[in-house]
Amino acid sequence: MKKNGFRDPLLKSAALLVGVVILATIAASAGSESSGGGFLAIVAGIGNTILFVIGLAVGLVISIALLIGIFLAAVAMVSPEQASQMYSDLKKKLLSTRLDIK
Repeated sequence: MKKNGFRDPLLKSAALLVGVVILATIAASAGSESSGGGFLAIVAGIGNTILFVIGLAVGLVISIALLIGIFLAAVAMVSPEQASQMYSDLKKKLLSTRLDIK
């Protein structure tokens, strides 16, 4: 069996989901009042899709930060020294990762 046997169906389903989200945002913002409503619906749909992706990214970052905070709080209840060490290691790794991206 191929190592990446699940890659193609996963990519196809992701493309299908992206297409459905784009069509849904275009349909939701469609205005049929004027003759240029179709073009404006496409432009508004693209703008709404961009806002949707930005909102998902912000939500993901906030969720991960909350989960890390809950985990460190739980560790701190058992061993405050270990939680402090984990937090300092996390800061170092995040800073080194951010610097490696440049």
